[in-house]
Amino acid sequence: MLGDADEFCPDCGAPTSKEGVSEGSDSEIYPELARANLLRMRGEYKQAEDVCLAILRRFPNNATANTLLGDICAERGDLEQAAEWYELAIDLMPESASEKAKLAKVRERMQERQAAKAAHEFELHRKSNAPMLAMVGVVAFVAFGLIAFLVGRNLAPPTAKGVLEIPKVEQPQKENVPMSQSGPIPQPSSEQPEGKTTGTMVRLEDDEVILNNLAQRSPEGVLLIEATQDKRTLGLRLTYALDDGVDPRVIGAKLGASAMAAYPDAGRIVVRGVRERRVVYMATVARSDYESTVGQNLSDDALADQLLIEEWSLRP
Repeated sequence: MLGDADEFCPDCGAPTSKEGVSEGSDSEIYPELARANLLRMRGEYKQAEDVCLAILRRFPNNATANTLLGDICAERGDLEQAAEWYELAIDLMPESASEKAKLAKVRERMQERQAAKAAHEFELHRKSNAPMLAMVGVVAFVAFGLIAFLVGRNLAPPTAKGVLEIPKVEQPQKENVPMSQSGPIPQPSSEQPEGKTTGTMVRLEDDEVILNNLAQRSPEGVLLIEATQDKRTLGLRLTYALDDGVDPRVIGAKLGASAMAAYPDAGRIVVRGVRERRVVYMATVARSDYESTVGQNLSDDALADQLLIEEWSLRP
């Protein structure tokens, strides 16, 4: 028995309905979707991913394949990539509540992971500084005791005979302050200035600043129409316009390399080529692949072959 919210059969992996498939909705691709989902349920994520990518090469607007790729990435812990696949599925199905719920769940897990990482780093920092703080405390205690001893000896009364007269000093009267005007003594704020954190400082920029910066760094920058930065991972997503006859791989590789050079904190950069308001090409540039090309005099095609991974394109 299947529930109302079940999208796939738990036994064979087949979709329970055709709803939400905007392209390639004919029945001949259902066996492939079922096979991909069955592989996912068995934990064979690489094989399931290959099947979904093969479907998208033929039917790039198939929202179910995008959703399955998001499920695969989410289950194996690649939350950032899962969020990107869910976003693509939502672009194809803006009214789909299930994809929006999955995207919200993935983002919640990303926030929890980031919070746990920050707490772990804080605990390591505190433990590493504990011996030094203890030593400073001991030194301060000894120094304070020595100073108190010297001051007390200098202020001790002389042992001469007779009575030591101590002049009477009138204490000034304390001004009565109405209770309504009194209040707590201001304490120094422990909050840090906005935009500053402990540890390694990372400069974050607004998306508009990133777009203008990249547009001026290379001739291909004039093709950029959008540049966004994930403030959690510092990764970038670049969207560029394509004219007829322009190789989207070459443009994506050059823009990705330029962005890697401009933003050394970015580990991954997703490039998307758009023609007539439609995504026709998408790929990823990884930091390690970019660094292997630095200093090499590569042709445009060789640069694209060495930089671009996880490629997807819309067949004409």
